[in-house]
Amino acid sequence: MAVEIPIQPNISSQTFDITLNGVSYNMKAIWNSRSEFWTLDIFDENQNALVYGVCLKLGARLLNQFNLGIGELFIIDDTGTGIDASLTNIGSSTHLYYYTPDEIEAILT
Repeated sequence: MAVEIPIQPNISSQTFDITLNGVSYNMKAIWNSRSEFWTLDIFDENQNALVYGVCLKLGARLLNQFNLGIGELFIIDDTGTGIDASLTNIGSSTHLYYYTPDEIEAILT
């Protein structure tokens, strides 16, 4: 079952710890006010960087390009209007969800 990544609306820089599929990660979400999009950095439990600055865009497989094998992240728009995550709607009408490698395989087959 998908796990929501807890990014809060109206907070332009957020750091939090989260356990996904039994593994601990530290994440940092940053709102780029000039270009109006969110980015995400992901670190392992030893603070080694896994991903820097992945752009949180609707409809994209956000981790696929990095070949990490840890699962996948997607932005989901609850309204169905196709609006990207914004500073004010993330965590309310748009959400960042994590899916395990097994869940992704089941979706793609």
